[in-house]
Amino acid sequence: MQTDPKQEFTQTELAEFAGVSRQSVRRHIGTLVDCGVVAETAGGRRYRYDLDSRVGQLIVELNAELAAIGAQKSDRPVSE
Repeated sequence: MQTDPKQEFTQTELAEFAGVSRQSVRRHIGTLVDCGVVAETAGGRRYRYDLDSRVGQLIVELNAELAAIGAQKSDRPVSE
């Protein structure tokens, strides 16, 4: 995640961030909520990452592992 995980966002903002169409987000937002990836706020007009769900926790752990791998690779000298 390259954004504040507590930040709220609209479906349009999520689509722009993810690089997908608004229609795709609209079609799948219910599944993302049901799976615990995001949670509804403001009566379902805004969303936030659901860091309290098991899936949300796994995403945070995966993100940390990927960041650590990226940091290790950037510390290596470039071979010629």
